[in-house]
Amino acid sequence: MKFSAPRDVFLKVLRAVSGVVDKKSSPGVGPAFSHVLLLVKGNMLSIVATDQEMEMISTAPLDSAEDGATAVSFRKLHDVCRALTQETITIHDTGEGEVILRAGRSRFAIKTIPASEYPRFQSEARGQSFSIDAKTFKRLLEKTAFAMAEQDVRYFLNGMLLDVEHDSQLVAVATDGHRLAMNQISLTGMPTFSKIIVPRKGVFEMLRVLGEASDDVVLEVSEKLLCLRAPWVSLTTRLLDGKFPDYRQVIPSGGDKLAVGSRVGFKEAFVRVSALFSEKLKTARMSFSEQQMKIFASNTDNDAVEEEVEVSYRGEHLDIGFNIKYIIDFLNVISSEQVRITLTSANHSALIEGVGDEGSLYVIMPMRL
Repeated sequence: MKFSAPRDVFLKVLRAVSGVVDKKSSPGVGPAFSHVLLLVKGNMLSIVATDQEMEMISTAPLDSAEDGATAVSFRKLHDVCRALTQETITIHDTGEGEVILRAGRSRFAIKTIPASEYPRFQSEARGQSFSIDAKTFKRLLEKTAFAMAEQDVRYFLNGMLLDVEHDSQLVAVATDGHRLAMNQISLTGMPTFSKIIVPRKGVFEMLRVLGEASDDVVLEVSEKLLCLRAPWVSLTTRLLDGKFPDYRQVIPSGGDKLAVGSRVGFKEAFVRVSALFSEKLKTARMSFSEQQMKIFASNTDNDAVEEEVEVSYRGEHLDIGFNIKYIIDFLNVISSEQVRITLTSANHSALIEGVGDEGSLYVIMPMRL
């Protein structure tokens, strides 16, 4: 294997897979997972990274090259290329356990492992596939991802549910047991597939890929894998096993108390209140009455804060406690100018929605005051 490429182009392709590489050489993980596979075939460079749960491949065309493959330490390759100032680099696999990297008067010999020892995902039978606008899919994930659990013993909560309803609605749901986010988009010609749970890390890597994409991407769903294909990169992630909670049963209904107010006004008030809190103490009392919502909070040092927000409120007076951070997270992704909060009692979950945004809703459990 031998090829030359512009340094900036090579670094871009290399960095594209950085989120999948095991950069810290985690205990019990083989050295291959801290390496990337360099694969040249037909004047096309592919860089492959895997962490056992995901595989990412980024590609770039070459003017001329000799076919071949080898695996090189990601960190060493990245740090060397980042330190170089020359416009072009040349990489040559000697076939004797090392690659020679040249740039101007610089020459580096970096040890390799054989391509045959590099772990690749076992291919599955092709599943259902469909195209989706990258920006639309990215927004769907962004509005949902924050509610995913992290390192929960209920492992199926450490990810995002993707579901198809009525053959045209792609639904994304995430919950950590204390809050729930559900968003959906309409797609024409979308195939029906069984509910799948995408791991937390896979969701964030998809967001990274989608952030660089401008046109349609392809999603391919099989029994155990989800593959996202963009023109220059593909990401394959294993799916989580387990039964995701019935999210429709979690959504509260029949609430007889309704508050509507400015999203910006809500957010600014909650951000000011949260300034007194530590990361572990975020409970505030919200008092709803005619034309106003008051927020009361204090911390362990007995500092106290009170905020008043103008709202349109219908229903009996209600005091209820919520985790402020969760509410701010909701308000960060709602795009509507007005927010609607539907309540039942101090012991029931609240439903938060953007007025006019019928495809999104958020549920938050109350906290004991």
